[in-house]
Amino acid sequence: MNQFQDFTYDHKNFAKLPELMAETKRDLNLHWTLILDPAIQGDDATYDTFKTGYQQNVFVRWPKNVSIAERNNPPNTPSDKDVIYGRVWPRGPAAFPDFFKNVTKNWWKERANYLYKDLNIKFDGLWIVRLKTLFMRVFKYFENLCFVFRI
Repeated sequence: MNQFQDFTYDHKNFAKLPELMAETKRDLNLHWTLILDPAIQGDDATYDTFKTGYQQNVFVRWPKNVSIAERNNPPNTPSDKDVIYGRVWPRGPAAFPDFFKNVTKNWWKERANYLYKDLNIKFDGLWIVRLKTLFMRVFKYFENLCFVFRI
């Protein structure tokens, strides 16, 4: 990841990463598994993964009964679609994919294909870190839905 953003890598410090992966697979029979944390930075206007996810409505949203004033949305994040933002790995506020939606699953596959084909990162598997306790500040609104966050 480049600066903790999923579906990216640091082209400067890891310029030969695709070649290294190909060589170690070929010469040493190594298999590469990438670890992704589904926390998508929401305040970087250049981050395509967030932009496409936001456009496709893939992120977890606030329930309608939570007022805008209670949401405490972070600055520099779009707020017209009721997206919940939290703080984990990215340098800025993060939005979390709602994997119960088919559109989200398709979007995630598209982003994985982008990493594999367009960025030439030929991984053998993806390890998706499960979401746990990252909605601590919003649990009071989800008391009956906590099971949703066990993936």
